[in-house]
This record gives sequence, structure tokens and C-alpha cells, in this order.
Amino acid sequence: MVWKKGESGNADGRPKDSKNKATLLKEERRAIFDAKASERWDKIIDDLIAKNPTYVADQFLGKSPDKVEVTEVPYDDLDDHLQKNNSVPKDTEDEEED
Repeated sequence: MVWKKGESGNADGRPKDSKNKATLLKEERRAIFDAKASERWDKIIDDLIAKNPTYVADQFLGKSPDKVEVTEVPYDDLDDHLQKNNSVPKDTEDEEED
């Protein structure tokens, strides 16, 4: 069949969601790279867990701060008490609510 000037050889056009060869190749390379990178990170994380599980837990779950700043001091001597005993006096703890 002979095509007229300006007439498409594929009247229906490219099927929807079809991809050209370059795009397919790019996606395949990306999938291979992602799989290799994932394997590498899995090995790194497994090695970290084996060497220092506490460090990994702190990084993923969050570590509580080493120091807590008190913004309101109910008693004048609370700072001294905290430094000496490293605890809050019983009478300053919040009571549990039912």
C-alpha cells in the first residue's frame, strides 16, 4: 500500500502504555542496579546489627537523650537533688490518672 504525503502508516497510533526499546532497556538496567544496591545495603545493615545491635536500634528507633533539661523547677533544691541522686523526688512525680 502506498501512503499519501502527511498520512500516517499507523492510523491507530501507538498502543496506550506501550514503551519504546530505549525506555525498556533503561527500566531493566535500573531494576538490576536497584537489586544490587538493595543486596549491598542488606549486607551492610546485617553487619552493623551483628557488630553493634544497640547502635542500630538507637538509629532506627531513636535514642533517648542523655540529658533532660528541666524548664520548670517546683522546688528550689530540685537541681541539687537531681545532681546528687539522679532521680526525681517522690513528691514531685506526676500522679497517675485513672
